Amino acid sequence: MTIEAPSEVPPNQDVTLKIKAEINSERKAENMIIKVDYPLGFQFTSATPAPSLGNNVFELGTLEPGTEYQIAILGKMVDVWNGEQKVFKVWSGSQSKTEKSEIDVVFNSLLYTMLINKPFVESSIFVNGVYSKEYAINSGAPLSGEIRWANNLDTKVNDMEIRLKLSGNAMNRKSIKAAKGFYNSLEDTIVWDKNTDSRFAEVKPGDSGIVTFSVASKQLYSSADGILNQPIINLYASISGKQAVASNVAKKIESNETKIVKIISDVGFANKLLYYTGPFTNTGPIPPKVESETTYTVVWNVTNTANVVRNAKVRASLPSWVNFVGTTSPADANLTYNASTKEIVWNVGTLVRGAGLGNAGPEAAFQITFTPSLSQLDETPIVINDAVLTGHDDFANVDVRVNRSSLNTKLPSDASFDYKNARVVE
Repeated sequence: MTIEAPSEVPPNQDVTLKIKAEINSERKAENMIIKVDYPLGFQFTSATPAPSLGNNVFELGTLEPGTEYQIAILGKMVDVWNGEQKVFKVWSGSQSKTEKSEIDVVFNSLLYTMLINKPFVESSIFVNGVYSKEYAINSGAPLSGEIRWANNLDTKVNDMEIRLKLSGNAMNRKSIKAAKGFYNSLEDTIVWDKNTDSRFAEVKPGDSGIVTFSVASKQLYSSADGILNQPIINLYASISGKQAVASNVAKKIESNETKIVKIISDVGFANKLLYYTGPFTNTGPIPPKVESETTYTVVWNVTNTANVVRNAKVRASLPSWVNFVGTTSPADANLTYNASTKEIVWNVGTLVRGAGLGNAGPEAAFQITFTPSLSQLDETPIVINDAVLTGHDDFANVDVRVNRSSLNTKLPSDASFDYKNARVVE
């Protein structure tokens, strides 16, 4: 076996590992496989031919004497640091009969070491001040981006240029802005060069700086366009320049970086206090009267836009002067009440895409009682404390949290108050 690959690679740059296997014996080799152990930080992209199992096992079948077999593996080094050494381990041999991804008899093995080195000129994309492989933002929220650049050479770089290509179904093209850069809407690319920023005409050794941009996402749901599926904004930054070498020949140098921004699903949560409407018949005076019991209906309903949200739950508690009746709607709603803590928990479960948008979304209702005390006269007592919905957005891979304020009711002291025509304010 032989391995052909660069001995030094910069972070976040595409790298190709070429493996060649050849049978030197006079007998054919049956059920051959090649297995590659990737170092920590290597992100597999693709391979030719495609792997047979997972992303690292290649079934070669039967190889005749003198047969050559070649594999080209494409990937990149991510979350790695300058000066690190990354080791690839490649094994060849006969395939195990019991475990297809394992080698029974090893014919050969190789180690190949790559050194992580800074690129000659580098650009790093920061989103809202954070450097990461992926980001998650709320829909419609502004994305403040920075591209931090540096000349790592010991010579100057002329005519430096930074290009940022934006794409993705959630990108709001009208919101794109760039300080000291030109946004070419035809190509959805922002360009910073010596024409927009004089610093880029000649960048001295060790020089560094920042260019900034901003973009917002589209709304995840509209009556005209429907629901965005897997809403995303892609950022691809490339930096290039000319380095003077021997005989005054200019050598082009460049590097690039890609980032993914996923948009968090819009989860809506309504928290309502009802008396005249709802699934239950309520009793008692409205507005409530001192030392007289009044029942209310609390209704919770939830909507969801673009991404599946799992393990959704709604939690709230009752103040000491309010009691839980025990009736719920629907009757099989997964709603529980803890009499010790006075906490109510609704296990909503999985929120599918588009829940409650043009259809009946998840809803639960329950009844509570409130008997005002004389000490609450002319006040607005809380009848249910703050409610919070939590869950996990599978696509954006972040936790979702929606808060709703407590609900209260007015307890007037005016005896002439028109009780008959009063209504509870939702």
